[in-house]
Amino acid sequence: SVSLNKVGQVAQQQGRWGDAQAGYEESLGIRRRLTEMLGDTPESLRDLSVSLNKVGQVAQQQGRWGDAQAGYEESLGIRRRLTEMLGDTPESLRDLAVSLYKLGECHEQRQALTEAVDCFQEGLMIGQRLAELQPDIPACTEVSSYFSEKLD
Repeated sequence: SVSLNKVGQVAQQQGRWGDAQAGYEESLGIRRRLTEMLGDTPESLRDLSVSLNKVGQVAQQQGRWGDAQAGYEESLGIRRRLTEMLGDTPESLRDLAVSLYKLGECHEQRQALTEAVDCFQEGLMIGQRLAELQPDIPACTEVSSYFSEKLD
């Protein structure tokens, strides 16, 4: 699945969206099977959520907002579960914030502004929590600024 993700990334960078989609979707299928085989381990769930985001990104780039939203929503659900399992770790909170941002963008594009604002407000709170946990790491302290810009 890692190799297929790399193939998808190269295709995406070259603007070959169909090839990127094929690579990411095949990787997603493998990660779903791995999660079934291994169970809901934090690693298998995180890998699954990353693959869902990749599929969502390709759909978003192609203007297929419904497909992008479906991938992002499933990823968000998994990332919520991971946060429940692992607690407020910087990695789980950052991943949760990424999913909320991407889903919020989809809602914006689909003119579902109330849902977009909800995503961005929750993301802002998570960004503030990240900054509390890791005040010396710029990537953690900057998260809330991305959401603030969306809410302005």
